[in-house]
Amino acid sequence: MKNILITGGAGFLGTNISVKLLEKGYEVFVIDDLKNAYVSHVRLLQKNFPNLKFKKLDVCNLNQLEQVFKNEKFDTVIHLAARKYVGESFIKEKEYVFNNMKSLQNVLFLSKKYGAEHFAFASSITVYGNSEKEKLKESEKYAPISPYAKTKQLGEEEIKIFAKENTNMTFTIFR
Repeated sequence: MKNILITGGAGFLGTNISVKLLEKGYEVFVIDDLKNAYVSHVRLLQKNFPNLKFKKLDVCNLNQLEQVFKNEKFDTVIHLAARKYVGESFIKEKEYVFNNMKSLQNVLFLSKKYGAEHFAFASSITVYGNSEKEKLKESEKYAPISPYAKTKQLGEEEIKIFAKENTNMTFTIFR
């Protein structure tokens, strides 16, 4: 059975992914600092899926995050944790860059260190800017116009470099 870590798992995307995985019988461990989400979402999930594990934790804190990795064996890590409001990212640019990049670096580092086989990263269509095209292709040129979008672009680029150095893992970037 697969054991899956979802960082930022108490948000909209994380709770929906958790439900689908739990319905298929996977073991799911959710980490969230609850700055963009609500513990009530997790409690509702736990009511329906008592085996769901949850820890309130900021993934920018490497020491606390490593304790989770030491105590659990994750086959797959789904990294959703990020500051996510485009407008706010202009006001709190340094916070967005620090949080979104540091959290990704910590989770990648520990995924490798503790032997995760699969890594998935939630990016954003905002990496392409304000395209007028009706359909976008993966090969489109990056054109982020917000600090938030720039952190997602940098995250994608970092994962691509990391993937070349860690061929024993699989990587997925989704928007």
